Amino acid sequence: MSTIVVTIDETGITAVPFTDVLAYLQQSYRTIYGSDIVIDADTQDGQWLGVIADCLNDMNNSAVAAFNSFIPSFAVGAGLSSIVKINGIARRIATASLVTLTLGGTEGTTIVNASVGDNLSLGTVWFIAQTVTIPPEGVIDVLAVCTTLGAVVAAPNTITNILTPTPGWQTVTNAQAAVVGAPIETDAQLRRRQTKSTAIPAETVLASIQGNLLALPNVTRAKVFQNDTVLTDPVTAIPARSIACVVEGGDPAQIAAVIADTKAPGVPTYGNTSVTVYDKTGTPNHIEYWQLSSIEIKVLIWLTAVVGYTSAVATYIQLAVAEYFNELEIGQSVLLGDVYSPANLDGDAAMTGTGLLQAQLDPLGQTYSIDAPYGLALYRPGMDIAGGANYPEGTTNILVGYSGYFTVNEVVWFTLDNNTYFQAVITSIIDSNRMTISPGVPSGRTLNIGSSVYGVGGFLVHFQEAAVVNNVADVILNTH
Repeated sequence: MSTIVVTIDETGITAVPFTDVLAYLQQSYRTIYGSDIVIDADTQDGQWLGVIADCLNDMNNSAVAAFNSFIPSFAVGAGLSSIVKINGIARRIATASLVTLTLGGTEGTTIVNASVGDNLSLGTVWFIAQTVTIPPEGVIDVLAVCTTLGAVVAAPNTITNILTPTPGWQTVTNAQAAVVGAPIETDAQLRRRQTKSTAIPAETVLASIQGNLLALPNVTRAKVFQNDTVLTDPVTAIPARSIACVVEGGDPAQIAAVIADTKAPGVPTYGNTSVTVYDKTGTPNHIEYWQLSSIEIKVLIWLTAVVGYTSAVATYIQLAVAEYFNELEIGQSVLLGDVYSPANLDGDAAMTGTGLLQAQLDPLGQTYSIDAPYGLALYRPGMDIAGGANYPEGTTNILVGYSGYFTVNEVVWFTLDNNTYFQAVITSIIDSNRMTISPGVPSGRTLNIGSSVYGVGGFLVHFQEAAVVNNVADVILNTH
C-alpha cells in the first residue's frame, strides 16, 4: 500500500478504510521488529497499533468532511451554512412563537419584565417585554414571546401561570392560540433551497423569477407556471399569454416587487393575491400571484409485523412517509405507487426523514410487510363523508365532499364510528358528490359525517397546491 492517508484526484476525495490502515501499520511493525513478533489485538503492542490506526482513521474522516463541506450536496451544519452564501442565500434562523395574553388585576398595578408559563407541565416560558400598567377596566391585552425558539405550540387557555409574582397582578390567560414560530432550517431543507436558488441568474425569465422568489426572506417554496398560448388553459385556467407564480410564505409586497422587476414587460400575471407596486417613476404595476394552498394528506397503511418490528420502526415509517410528501414539488400530483418506497423504508425520503443510512434502514424494512393488494391508501380534503345525517348499517348510497377524487370500481377504506375501517368498492358515481358502494355499512356500525375515506389510487394536485403531511400521526399504521 502506497499511502494510508486520503487521496484527492479527478474523482474527488477517497479515504483509506480503517482495516487497511491497521494492516499497513502491522506490516511496518513486523518489518522493523521481525515477522514473528506477536501483535494480536489482545497484546499491548497490538493495542497500541490499534490506537494509532484509529487516530489516523479519524484524521482521514476529518479531511473528507472538510473537503465535502465545500460541496453543498455533502456539506453539513456550519459548513453548509457557509457554502450557500456563494448563492446569495443564508440558513433561515429559528423564530419564537408569539401569543396575546390577557392580564387581570388591580387598577394601577405595574408589571415589569414578567414571565408566565403553561398549565400543562410543559415548562414553556413566555416573556412580556414591555412595562404594563393595569387600566381601570382591570384587564389588558399584551404580547408575549416564547423564550424557546422554534415551533412551540400553545392552545387557547393554556398559559395561566404567573412566574413573576407582582402585588396586584392576579390572572393571566390566552384566549387565542399562539402564533407558532419556525424551527431553524434543516440541512435537507437548505440543500433543496440552494439547488433551486442557482436559478437566480438563469437564462430563462421564468427560472430567474423562481430563483429570486426563493431568495426572499421566509419564502419556503416557489414555482412559476406560464400559458404561452392564445387561449385560457383548460386545466389550470391560467389566461392566455400569462404567468402564474405560486409562493409559500414571504411578504406580499416583496413578492410582488420581485415578480414586477423580473418578468418581461407587458406579461400579465394571474393569482388569488393582488398587490400594486410602483417603479422608480411612480408608475403602478398590478401584480397577481398565488399563495400556496397546502393539501393535508393522511395515509392509511396495513402491515404485517414479524420478529424485530418495534415501535421505533413504526415511527421511522411515519417519518419516512411524511418526508416523502413534504418533498413533493408544488403542483406535483400524488401517485400511490411512489409512496410504497418510503413506506418500506427505502430511498432518499426515508433516509432524510429518519436520519439513518440506507444500510441501517434495510434490516428494519425486513421486520414487516405491507399487506397486498390494498394495504396502502390515501386521503385528501374533499374525500370526506358528507350529507345531512350519519349513515346507518346497510347504507350503500353515500355523499362525499367531491366524488371526482374517486373512480368507479376503485377499492376504498371507510372510517367507522368506532375508528375502525371497512373496505368497499365504488359501484357507481352518480354526480359530483354522490356515489354507491358495495357492500354497505357493516352491521351495528355507523358512517359519521366528516369521517375520512381512503382511496387506493393517486389523485390530481392543482398547480397552486402542494401535498403535505403536517403531523406524523396522520400516517396511520394498522399492525397485525
